[in-house]
Amino acid sequence: MMPETAAPPPARSQLCSPCAVSWTGDEADCWNCGHPASTTHSHPAGALQQLLKIVGSGAAAAPLTRGPKGAVQ
Repeated sequence: MMPETAAPPPARSQLCSPCAVSWTGDEADCWNCGHPASTTHSHPAGALQQLLKIVGSGAAAAPLTRGPKGAVQ
C-alpha cells in the first residue's frame, strides 16, 4: 500500500491589466511595473483569457514593425 501524500497547492495565475502581462506563481506583484496584480485566477487559462480580452484578438494579425538595430525611436 502506497502512503498518501498531499497534492501540491495549485499555482495561482496573476494578471496586470495596465501592463497586459500574466504570470503564474506565488509572486503577486507585476514583474513589469511592480504594482499588485489586477486579478488572481486559480487556473492559468482564466488569466490568459482575461489577457486576450485586454489585448484583443487582432493584435497577432498586425505585428509591430521594428527599426534598424540600435536606432532610438
